[in-house]
Amino acid sequence: SRYVPLLNAFSARGIEVSIVLIVGRQQIADAKHGHYSFDYLGKVYADTCAQITRDWLIPSGIRNVELGNEYNDDASWPDPYSNKMQSAQQYMKMLKPAYTAVKSEYNKDGGYSWRSIWFIIRVTLS
Repeated sequence: SRYVPLLNAFSARGIEVSIVLIVGRQQIADAKHGHYSFDYLGKVYADTCAQITRDWLIPSGIRNVELGNEYNDDASWPDPYSNKMQSAQQYMKMLKPAYTAVKSEYNKDGGYSWRSIWFIIRVTLS
C-alpha cells in the first residue's frame, strides 16, 4: 500500500506502469524443503495477486502485470533445477492460478480491460 500514491501519480500523468508480482525466494525454499506444496504456494500467490490487483492495481489504472519469480537461478526455482521439464511444471503450478486470478479480477465488471499479463523470469548473469 505504500506504493499506491506513486502509482496514482503515474496514472494521473498518463504514464504507463508495469507491475511485477513475484514469488519470493524464501517461499520457494520453504516449498522445496517440504514445509508446504507448490500447489499450496500457487494458491496463496494467486489469492495475494488477486487482492493486490483488486485493491491497488485496478483503482490505480495499472494495466500491465507481470508474474514470476525473483531470479533464474537454483535458489528461485523449484527442484530439481537441472531437470528443466520437472522444474517448469512445478513453476507453472505456482503461476497458473495467479494468472487466472489476476485475469479474473480485470474481467469482473467487463468495464476495465487489462493490457497484458506476462510470466517473467529474470536472468542473472554471472
